[in-house]
Order: sequence, then structure tokens, then C-alpha cells
Amino acid sequence: MDPDHPTFPLIQLPVVPRTLVFNLFESGDLFDISLCSKRMTRMIKETRTLANSHYLLFRTCQSLIQVKFIKSRRMIWFDFTSGVPSDEMKEERTVGACHFKHVQKICQKDVEIDQYNIFYLDVQKGMAELSKHLVYIFPGPIQMEFSVIFSQNFGELFAYEHLQQLETLRIVGGIMLKNLLEQVFRNLKIQKKLVVEPDTDDEYVIEQIRSFAENWLLSPNLKTERVRFGWRNRSTVLEFNDLRTKKWDRTQRERKYLYYEKNELHRVDCTNGLDIQRDDGELATLVYWGRSIYFLVWNERFPEKKRLNQLPEKLASHYKKLEELNREYTDSSSLERLLSNSSLRYDEFVDTYKILRGMDAEVRLSSVGRSLRRRVFDQMYEIIDYQDYLEIG
Repeated sequence: MDPDHPTFPLIQLPVVPRTLVFNLFESGDLFDISLCSKRMTRMIKETRTLANSHYLLFRTCQSLIQVKFIKSRRMIWFDFTSGVPSDEMKEERTVGACHFKHVQKICQKDVEIDQYNIFYLDVQKGMAELSKHLVYIFPGPIQMEFSVIFSQNFGELFAYEHLQQLETLRIVGGIMLKNLLEQVFRNLKIQKKLVVEPDTDDEYVIEQIRSFAENWLLSPNLKTERVRFGWRNRSTVLEFNDLRTKKWDRTQRERKYLYYEKNELHRVDCTNGLDIQRDDGELATLVYWGRSIYFLVWNERFPEKKRLNQLPEKLASHYKKLEELNREYTDSSSLERLLSNSSLRYDEFVDTYKILRGMDAEVRLSSVGRSLRRRVFDQMYEIIDYQDYLEIG
């Protein structure tokens, strides 16, 4: 031992003080330490550093693993398609059954990310082995997205036990044939959301949707939110009589199902959907809409009404801004003053806004005040996003 550089007996510490010490390390450092030995792997796991999500993306243009944490700490990003030349990746890592000979670690302190660029020929195997280790040391739900053209054998990917239970799965790309569907769904369980965008085999899709519905009916603790399969067979009549379906009852739910995806609001028209109700009172709908067949769980029975009830709070700062603009610029028109009135109903706001914008197409704006007010009105119109199928003031 060098007396000028004494070692710290980290391994000999009891669990609690050792965990406190490990909590001082950055996320990427914990990952690297876990690779030193099986003993260190167990010690990192004992820190109970929980992940908010493990996101796996398998696409030909970009393949990566992203780990976000529940507590405030840096995200870890493993990029298998970074484009960095392999001869610039001078580090090595051994994870599970894979030895990565070309690795580059970058600590991006400005954006709180520990990034690893990795070059490995068998990307699918490399990501599967790496994610297996990550999920073990940083437990948390797994979210996955893949393109159907990424691999010829997804069966190998979903043979990994930790990838047989996903929180969400999104499948993109071209046509998805029955053989590929069977590879993916043979042992797979989805906890919350499933989106299959490609057109799929007609008979198999009906079987899968029925299976999801039956499993949901029999599992009160199941937190499924949304299942979607790409499906263009309009000629097939959806019949699920054995599930005791009912037609839409406007007293039980709204016409349209709302959900957010990549920060964008989507609506699915469930007017012609088939409703099923679980013994605990939860309601779900089976519906064909927009070239897809959906299984939707109504965690909120009247989502549009709830969204509209939250609008006053979201619009408050905009009305305050309009008050300031009207005081500073006194050239507002009667329509502009009407739109600045917070007591105006949402449908009246939309109608007045359209009239004003129609006039703008014919008359060029002539002042700074009018231009600034238009900007606020545009933002309010987007926030309100009024749907005329609801009779709400």
C-alpha cells in the first residue's frame, strides 16, 4: 500500500454507510463499478437505485438504451449507432455474454447525461445483454420501440426473460406478418400500452385483441391503458359476443377517447365501439377507427370535460398578458376586446377567433399591438382546441 495514497475500505463498510458512499457517485460510475465483479454487481443493486424507465429503441437508423431515474441523478444513454468511428472508441466493457471492444464514455454535465457510444456488430444481442444487466442493478419498468425491418429473428430478443414483461411496446415499420407477430407475442406481457402501427394479419389481430380483453376482464390489478393494432380490413365486422359487449351509452362515457403521445393530444372516436365492463366497474372499449383496431381502457370516463375544466388555469396567464397589451397599445378592435374577455365561452372564442383571422387574410396588420395580440390569440386557440361534439360553455 502506498502510504501517500491510502485506500478506502469501501467493501468492508456495512450496507447503510456503503450505500451513502455509492450515492455520491454519478450514474455512469455506478454502472462501471458494477462490472468489476459479481460482488460489486450485488453491492450496486443493494443501493436500491431505482429507474423511472428503461427505454430500448431498435431501429436501423438509431438503436439505443436510455435509463432515467426516479431520484435526481444523471440519465444514462447507450448509443449503438452514434456514428463515431470505432477506432476512436478506445475503452472496453464486458457485460453478460458480450465483450464490447469499442466503447467511448462521455460525461455531458451541461445536460446531465452519462453517454456511452458502443460499436458492436450484433446490436440486438448487445442491447439485450446490456439491458439485462441494467435492469438488474437499476430495477424499473421497460419501454420498448422497434421497427419490423430491424431484425429477422425477434424470437431471440424476446427469449430474454427480462424482456417478456414490458410496460409499453411500440412497433413501427411496414407490414407485420403472422410469423413475426407470433415471435413477439408468444411469451410477452404488456402492462400498460401496446401500439402496433404496421398493417397486420387479420385473424391474428382479432385473436390478440380478444386475448387482451379477456385477460383485462379477469385481472382487476391489470393497469392496461391502450392497445392498438394497424388493421385496414373494414369489411370484417367486429363481434365479441362472448365478452358481453354493449353499445355506447353517453351516460357512461364520452364519445371520444383522449390520450397523449409524444406531447401531442390524440382523439379516438368510439361512437361505434363495443364497451365491456369489469366486475370492479372499470370500462373498456373495442373499436375500429383510423385504420387501426383499439382496445381502450377509460381511466377517465369524461376526459374532454375534465380537460375543459382545467382550461381556466391554463389560460389565466394569457388573459393577464392581453390586459397588459391592451393597456400599452390602445388600438384594439371590438373583436380583439371580445376575445380578451375571460367570460367568453370557449365555442364563442373559437368562432370569434376564426372571424378575426379571416379578416386578417384581407387586411394587413398595421401595428405592433395587433401583432402581439394575434400571437396570444393563436396560443389560446391551440390550448382550447374546442370540440363541437360537447355542449359545454
